[in-house]
Amino acid sequence: MPHLPSLKALRALDAAVRHRSFTRAGEELGLTHGAISQQIRSLENLVGHQLFIRRGNDMDPTPAATELARSVARGLELLTGGFAAFGAGAVRKRIALGMPQDFAVAWMIPRLGGFTTRFPALDIHLRTGPTFDDPGTGAIDLAIRQGRGPWPGLWTDRLFPDPIFAVAAPGFNQGRLPPRPEDLDGLPLLRRAGLPWSPWFAAAGIDLPEPAAGPVFADSLPLLAAATAGQGIALTRRLAATPDLAAGRLVRLFEVEIDDGRAWHLLSRPRDHADQMLMAVRSRLLEEAAGTWRPEAI
Repeated sequence: MPHLPSLKALRALDAAVRHRSFTRAGEELGLTHGAISQQIRSLENLVGHQLFIRRGNDMDPTPAATELARSVARGLELLTGGFAAFGAGAVRKRIALGMPQDFAVAWMIPRLGGFTTRFPALDIHLRTGPTFDDPGTGAIDLAIRQGRGPWPGLWTDRLFPDPIFAVAAPGFNQGRLPPRPEDLDGLPLLRRAGLPWSPWFAAAGIDLPEPAAGPVFADSLPLLAAATAGQGIALTRRLAATPDLAAGRLVRLFEVEIDDGRAWHLLSRPRDHADQMLMAVRSRLLEEAAGTWRPEAI
């Protein structure tokens, strides 16, 4: 039987890969930078591969470290879920996740089954809406928010960016979709509050005025419903459009996209990081974000 590393070393690798920092990994685990470095060296000696490369202030994981960390994260989750399930008859664990409705519909709900399988003793409560509490208020344990931050007093893990592009129903304009951005002139452009067309026009290199007529939608769900109904062309973030694109209800127009820096983040309270089940769920969310948000997955 091969020699296995210590649980402390495995947790150090998991945290260091996620944070790309020995210092932040140590803060999460209550260890010093030197202690994390020592654990990583012991793993490098064991597997015979370099696991991190220093680039400026970051410690970038090598491909070997990334692959190993995925297996370690799954193993840690199985251990946590297994021990929790052993006592499930006595006490079930409840974790409340807060997130906007479009994130829940497009990203979280399709993954709930996997969470149930991985954590059989866990009850996940989803709290959605335009506003919700931050972690630590008593109502929310983990929150997913979109923005640039910072969120003072909270630990922030970046999940993924959310670029902006144009979409339309395949049958819009009797199927005669505009082949070039400049062909948008004269077509109905749907508007969403807080998401103007002008920056996208500039990226596309076209000189069109900001649309000034037609309904204005407060969020993505009614905006995309209007687009799927063929009422016009919508400017949307990638996350919100993913279900409609996958189902063929919408198609992407053009290659032009912009990124306004408003990425998705996972927020938690540093003092809650001693809760092993909560950290296992956090690790699972980060693993899902890293492993599934690729261009070919859209």
